[in-house]
Amino acid sequence: FLNVKINIYFKEKVNLENKKILKEIILSWFLLGSYGAYSTEILEEKSVTDSTDQRSFEYENQSGFHSIDLFTFKNNFCTLIVNLGAVDDYVINILLNSLRGFNVQNDCIEFIKLH
Repeated sequence: FLNVKINIYFKEKVNLENKKILKEIILSWFLLGSYGAYSTEILEEKSVTDSTDQRSFEYENQSGFHSIDLFTFKNNFCTLIVNLGAVDDYVINILLNSLRGFNVQNDCIEFIKLH
């Protein structure tokens, strides 16, 4: 399992509105991951249920994020530790792109450090 520590450093202390938006971005990213949205496995057809050709699809092996072990805001930074489970680390790019989009509108992130 892949644990990733993410530190987001801000130009100054984050206001309440930006903190709320950032929490929503990060928790949405995590929620999608916890339900297997970033899995690269292919959906496999399991059965044909009746003559109208309705099909049942499910993941052979669902993999998703396991936990957010730490998520705090202090002064001018945010720390986040995520257990990514068995997903590929490309999912970090999805979060970084989301944070970049947030920063284009709000110009408050100084830099992001991954450990």
